[in-house]
Amino acid sequence: MGSDNAVGPYADNLFFGVNHNLFPNPSGSPQSVGSIPSGVVPNANLKPSRVEEAEFSIEAKLFDNRIGLDLTYYNKITNDRILTSQISDASGFTSSVINVGRSKNLGIEVLLSGTPVLSNNFKWDLSLNFARNTTEVLDLGARVNKIISGGAAGSNSLRQTLGQPLNGLYATAYLRNASGSQIFDTNSGRPLELAIVQ
Repeated sequence: MGSDNAVGPYADNLFFGVNHNLFPNPSGSPQSVGSIPSGVVPNANLKPSRVEEAEFSIEAKLFDNRIGLDLTYYNKITNDRILTSQISDASGFTSSVINVGRSKNLGIEVLLSGTPVLSNNFKWDLSLNFARNTTEVLDLGARVNKIISGGAAGSNSLRQTLGQPLNGLYATAYLRNASGSQIFDTNSGRPLELAIVQ
């Protein structure tokens, strides 16, 4: 989810490319080799994201404009975000661009400006700003609690996880006991993993 992907005007079409290198066939005459030049599945049903936003702003100037305050608070809900989702490469592709879920952006921006020194020959303007934005994945569709957008499952990856911030960066470590030894699954024998979100 995170930042919506830039989608070109022909993203819903599948193109066929021709390799300019010639490949000899059994008859001895050369022929061009064709391929599909993209690993992304076209989505003819892709639609724009929809955004609902409530915003409150105030601007104040005091003491003959010597002190100023700009304050903005916003709460933005985005539906049908455009997201690249990994799919099985057995399909011949590696990812698909889809509309999925719901996310929230909540933030505040503050700008405090002032002129602490003002004389006929000298003027000193000073400004301080502060901004904070938090995000949360609210919905990924029925019975889905995470989508891998980049990297690979079981290694470093970019994920959208229900209830977590957008575009979480995950690294995989192995569970260990108090003495530092790896802990293994009693059924499969595989080492148990601990996903670390950054």
